[in-house]
Amino acid sequence: MTGESRAVRVLWAFFYKRALLALTKRSSTMVRKSWLLGVMAGAAFAATGVSFGQMEAPKLLDIRPDLPNLLQPVGGTSNPYGSRVEGAIFSNDGNGNIGTVQSGSAAGNTCWANDFNFTGTSWAGATGRVATGLEFLYFNTGPDNQAFYIRIRLYKSNPTTEFSFNGATGECTPMVSASAVPFFDTVFTWPAVYPHNTGNPMYVRPAGGIAFPNGTDQFYFVMQACSDAAGTILLPATAATWEFTHSPIATATNAAGPGVDATDLGRDQGNCAGGAANLLLDGSAVVGGTSDHRSNIAPDGLAMAPSFTVLYTAPTVAPTPTFDFGCLADGVTTHTNTIANNGVAWYKFCLNGNATDDAGVAGQFVDMHTHGSGVADTVIGLYTNDGTLQWTSDDDGTDLQSMLSFGMGRRAPVVAGGTQRDGFGFVNAAKGLAASDGPFWLGVAAYPVDFQPGWQTSGAWTGGGVQVSFETNTNGSALAASIPPAPAIDDVGGTLVSPGYQGVAGTLFEGVRWFSFHLCRATDATNTVDMDFSECATGASWQAALFGGTGNLITTSSGSPPPTLSFNASPSLPAGDYYVGISYNYGVDYSLASATAGRWQMRDRAGSNWDNGLIVAVSWTDCNVTTNCCRNDYNGDGAVGTDSDIEAFFRCLGGTCCPLCPPNSDFNCDGAVGTDADIESFFRVLSGGAC
Repeated sequence: MTGESRAVRVLWAFFYKRALLALTKRSSTMVRKSWLLGVMAGAAFAATGVSFGQMEAPKLLDIRPDLPNLLQPVGGTSNPYGSRVEGAIFSNDGNGNIGTVQSGSAAGNTCWANDFNFTGTSWAGATGRVATGLEFLYFNTGPDNQAFYIRIRLYKSNPTTEFSFNGATGECTPMVSASAVPFFDTVFTWPAVYPHNTGNPMYVRPAGGIAFPNGTDQFYFVMQACSDAAGTILLPATAATWEFTHSPIATATNAAGPGVDATDLGRDQGNCAGGAANLLLDGSAVVGGTSDHRSNIAPDGLAMAPSFTVLYTAPTVAPTPTFDFGCLADGVTTHTNTIANNGVAWYKFCLNGNATDDAGVAGQFVDMHTHGSGVADTVIGLYTNDGTLQWTSDDDGTDLQSMLSFGMGRRAPVVAGGTQRDGFGFVNAAKGLAASDGPFWLGVAAYPVDFQPGWQTSGAWTGGGVQVSFETNTNGSALAASIPPAPAIDDVGGTLVSPGYQGVAGTLFEGVRWFSFHLCRATDATNTVDMDFSECATGASWQAALFGGTGNLITTSSGSPPPTLSFNASPSLPAGDYYVGISYNYGVDYSLASATAGRWQMRDRAGSNWDNGLIVAVSWTDCNVTTNCCRNDYNGDGAVGTDSDIEAFFRCLGGTCCPLCPPNSDFNCDGAVGTDADIESFFRVLSGGAC
C-alpha cells in the first residue's frame, strides 16, 4: 500500500484497520491487544438540533489505554478475557472513512440504529451462532468522569412489522415498533473515569455470550446513552455527551427524506410530546421537524452508520507450512516461494533464545522482511502457535515490501528508503519476542490481503514470487553496534548557534519521533541550552528522552507537555552530537544499561494522534571555541608559552581567571581543580610535552 512511511501497530485486528491505514503516516499495520492507537476526529460531524451534516470544527479525541474498557452489564457479569483467538465475524468499517457523531439529548439524537447481516461469512445460514461480544469506539465528550449508561439492543429482522427506516406513518412513528422484542437488551455501565474528549475501544462481553437466532442472517443494532441503570432516561442536555465512530458506507437514494432506501441506517431525533417513556422508540415522519427519524447523510453524500464489530471465536486450524525453518540460526536465513492468486506462503520458525532487550549478554533480536520478492507489494502477518495474530506489516518505509523487528539494537534499513530495524515490535509484556510464545508462523501474501486471527485471511490479491529473510542473534552471537537514529529532514537541527533550532510541529500516530542536533560548545554558566517541548499537545502524556552521540541515555522528561530540559554549568553537556526521542508516555522501553550501553534504544508501547515537536535554544552566537584543556596559550592572546601565560595560569590558580582564560584552573581537565597534577601538566605542555 503506497503513501506511508513506517511500520504501525494497529490495536484492533479488524474494527478500524482500513480507517487507521487511511489516517496513519506509517507503513505497516500491527495488531496488538494490550495498547491502543489514537483515532483522529478531524472529520467529525455535528448533529445538533434538527440539522445534520454540518462539519464540526476539527478536534482531537484521545485514546486512553490506561483506563478500563470492558463495559460491565447492570446486574450481570462479563467475561473479562474473551477468546485468545477472537475475530470479527462482522465489522462495518465500510469504505474506511472514519469520524465521530455527537449524541445526547441536546444533540437531538435519542437513538442510533443500523442493519447488518452475516451474508458472505461462515455464519451465513448457520445455526448455533454465539458471539463472544461486541466492540465499538466511544468517547466521553461531556464533563470529566461523566457517569452514564449505554443500552444496546439487537433485533431479529422483520422489517415489515418491526423495523422501518424508510418513512413513517405519522407523528411519533418510530423506527422500531412497540411490538418488536429484542433478542438482546442489556444496559452497560460506562466507567466514570474518562476525562473530557477521551475514550477507548469498548468491549461488551456478556458472561454467556450473545446467541443470534436461527432462520435469518439479517439483524438490527440499536444503541443509546442513558442516565439511569434501567436505560429509560436520556442524558442531561449538554452540547455533546458522548460520541462514537461512524462509517460512511453507502450513498442514500432519498437523502432529502427520512431513512434510506438501501443499506438501512438511521437515527430517531428528539422526543415526541407524551412519548418520553418510550425514548428509543420515539420518532416522527416530519423531515426537519423537532422529532423525526431519518438517514445520516454526511457532506460527502454518504450515509453514516455506527461502527461496531461482532466478535467470535475464530477457527484455529493451523495451516500446512510452506516451509519450516525450525529454530533460526544466527545470521541471515532466506527462503523463496511462489504463491497463487489469493494464496499465502506460511513460514514456521522457532527461536532458541528470546529476541528481547534483556536476553543474552547485551540483548538479542530477530528481524524479518520480504525484500527481494517478485510480488511488488507484500503484506505479512505474525502468529503465535495458538493462532493469535500478533502483528501485521504492510510497507517498509517508502518501499512496498514488509518488515518486522523485535528486540535490542538499531540496524540499517534493508533497502534505501526503508525503515531502521530498531526492535519496535513486542508481544504482551516482553521487550521483544519471547521464544516461549513460539513456534511462530509468518504469513506472506500480497496487498490487500487482510490477515485475521486463527490463521484466517480475507480479500483478493494477485500471486507471484515471495521471499522471506530472517536475521537474528538469538543463539548467542554478539550484538553488533547500533547505528544512530535517522530523523526526518525537518527534524535534523544541524550545528546550533543562537537562537537555536525551531522544530516543526507534527502529528505522531505511534513510534518514536527522533530529532538530532550538534552542540559546538560545552555548556557552562554563560553557554546554556534549553530543550523546550511546548509544541507537544497538552491533551496527551509524553515522554522525551535525550541521548548522547554514542547512544547512551542522558535524561528524560515526562508530562503534558514535558518540562523543559535546561543545561548550563550544572547540569552540563559537553560539545557533541545529541538525539532526542519523543513518544507517548503510556509505556516506553529503554536498554537495561541505558546509561552505559543505551544504543539509542527507545520503544513505545502506545499511540494516539496528537501534535508534538522540539525547540532547542542555545545562548552562543558562534562556534569559535578554543579548548579549555591543556592550552599552551593559556590567556588566549595568540602568543604561545609566554610569561603572560604563566602569570595568567597562577592568577587563575588563585581564583582570578582572565576573560579569555579557561573558566577554572583544572588545566588537565581531569575534574579536579587546581591540583599539583594541573601544575605539572601546565609546565609539561609549556615545554612542548604531552598533557
